[in-house]
Amino acid sequence: MEKHKKNKVSGITLIALVVTIVVLLILAGVSISMLTGDNGTLNKAAEAKIRVELSGYKEELDLYKITKTSENMNFLDGSLTAGKTNLFYNTQKSGETGNIKTIIPDLSDTYFNQMEIIKGELLLNTKDVALIRIAQSLNIKVNPYDIVDGELLSSTGNLLLMDDNGTITIPDSVTKIGEGAFSNLEGLKTIIIPGTVKEIGARAFINNSTLEHVIIKDGVEIIGISAFEGCKKLKKVEMANSVINIGAQAFYQAHSLEEISISTGLTEISAYGFCQCKAITEIELPEHIKTIKSSAFADCTNLTQINIPEDLETIEKNVFQGVPLNTINISSENERFKFEDGTLVELVSGSIIYISNNAVSGNTFNVPSGVKKLEGNLLASYTTIVNLNIPASVTNIDPEFIKPKITRSNNR
Repeated sequence: MEKHKKNKVSGITLIALVVTIVVLLILAGVSISMLTGDNGTLNKAAEAKIRVELSGYKEELDLYKITKTSENMNFLDGSLTAGKTNLFYNTQKSGETGNIKTIIPDLSDTYFNQMEIIKGELLLNTKDVALIRIAQSLNIKVNPYDIVDGELLSSTGNLLLMDDNGTITIPDSVTKIGEGAFSNLEGLKTIIIPGTVKEIGARAFINNSTLEHVIIKDGVEIIGISAFEGCKKLKKVEMANSVINIGAQAFYQAHSLEEISISTGLTEISAYGFCQCKAITEIELPEHIKTIKSSAFADCTNLTQINIPEDLETIEKNVFQGVPLNTINISSENERFKFEDGTLVELVSGSIIYISNNAVSGNTFNVPSGVKKLEGNLLASYTTIVNLNIPASVTNIDPEFIKPKITRSNNR
């Protein structure tokens, strides 16, 4: 009996001890949920480890910037950019390469895929709530881009990385700029698109009213439909030769576009691709271009010169409608086209492609000998023409070609 009583007392004492410990923990601000479950001591230990890692990376970045400043007082923190494949800063020596591990040698493989340095600050690409909380507590920025499987989606956060000069460098974690990602935005002046981006999606920058300069680096392959349509202040496009496809209306109504280097990798200029690019004066077509689609350069009202390279086979309707071309240089190796007396003719089909001002004499247009077809509304802009002299070679006349007030005469 005495022994049973003694065991009972011991059990009560043990329970009391446990209760006392729990009470003390609660008074200390530690809840039971923090001791167990998802937020238990193991998770707390993991969070502590993450905090130490991120703090260490931030310290390595700060040390790198201090070192660069000591090497050259002109070094600017805000110029430092680095990712998985790139390293840049304003005092960088010619030929110097590297990546984010050049700056943070201890960076783990996990964070190598999640971190960048933008404008001299560490940036964490993550949607993990815990990581975001830890990063923010250490003054590490969290990537505002909405990136899913490498595609940069349309988001109000897409301007948050713009510098004071209105420049954004797309992170090299992006493989596609999604549809409308920068459409109808204010403030963006320069966009730098790295070679890791393979595709600029449809309408990606449509109606961007402030965009002036686009740099498309080697590796980009596709510029989508209407990608830069309506960018009326866009002046210059630097396009790498890796681009192999430009969608319809890609630069439609880019009224201020003065300078563009068209990729040598293109085999086709899409329909309305450069329509109403009113500031362009000269176009250098790629050597291996085969097709120029309908209205590609229509209403480029200052375009006065263009070349026809050796491989060009097809020029569709109205490509040069409303264009004041006075010089068309045709490769001596290209036997499909002839530009004579101000008229460009496709010799195989016998169709007129373009009629320049020089081809019109007063109120009369003499159709060149050898022409077989009169198609389209090529005379629409020539309101003074009332007489049309047609040679015997013409076998097909499209009603659209003959304006109501024109008198035709046949030469036999």
